[in-house]
Amino acid sequence: MVKLTSSELSQDIICLIKNLSPIIANKSLEITHLMYDKLFVKYPQFIDMFKDAPKNQPVLLAEALSAYAVNIDNLKILEPALRIIAVTHVAVGVKPQHYRMLGPVLIGATEEAIGKEATIEFIDAVREAYKYISDILIEMESEMYKEFMD
Repeated sequence: MVKLTSSELSQDIICLIKNLSPIIANKSLEITHLMYDKLFVKYPQFIDMFKDAPKNQPVLLAEALSAYAVNIDNLKILEPALRIIAVTHVAVGVKPQHYRMLGPVLIGATEEAIGKEATIEFIDAVREAYKYISDILIEMESEMYKEFMD
């Protein structure tokens, strides 16, 4: 069972993300559109993974980004949504290396969308928050892959 706490994130990162969560929410759809545009150019292999994605996939990811920013100090609230995301990822074959590819693209899109408010501290916090949530999803997905293999 995956441990859903934000204890591995520093209090500074949690506070910074929570304090900037209104900006993240306001820019989340722009972030996701930029991310998908950049992702499919840089890594065309992702296109197949999204061929059956809902038409509102950027909206779904934008909502997930906003929810994570708001609830970064209480991840238990996000557990049902994270499980749905993990099931979807397993169904399309997401692997840990996909997170390593996506991360820099998402961070770059965040920096571009946020603009001048994207301080070095903010981007570093986003990077740490992304690593933390992706580690949780990787662990959930790993457990699911193992279940399917049994």
